[in-house]
Amino acid sequence: MKKLILIFIAVFLFTFPLTAEPGNNLGKTITQLQSEFPNLRYSKSESKGDLYIDNSDEGLPTFFWFKNGRAIEECLMVQDTTKFPLMWWRQMCDEFYNEKSYIRVEPKSGHYKFFYSTFLVDLIYIEEDGINTAMIVYTKL
Repeated sequence: MKKLILIFIAVFLFTFPLTAEPGNNLGKTITQLQSEFPNLRYSKSESKGDLYIDNSDEGLPTFFWFKNGRAIEECLMVQDTTKFPLMWWRQMCDEFYNEKSYIRVEPKSGHYKFFYSTFLVDLIYIEEDGINTAMIVYTKL
């Protein structure tokens, strides 16, 4: 699992500087994302929209909220009992912060918000009951 996450980080770090704003899956249809995430399954509906979860074999749960058939939120979560999620979160915060294509940033302890032209990126870190959780959440504005 850690090797997969390190590969994800390496790919992210390589491709991140090539774009003006970070890429994401916001605005894609359920069908488009099911072709990219074959394990994507419907979970529930709420006033926010329809939640779909990809609990793939790699152990990196990815969540998508859909409204009117299009992704309005995307979340990747790294969770473990080691300090790896904290290291991953710090690396992501550094990369987003130093990349500077955001319009503004709101740094807080355990939570950075990066505002872009059409979306928001939340980088969140939580330690609770011995479980360390890091998340990157893209939300359509």
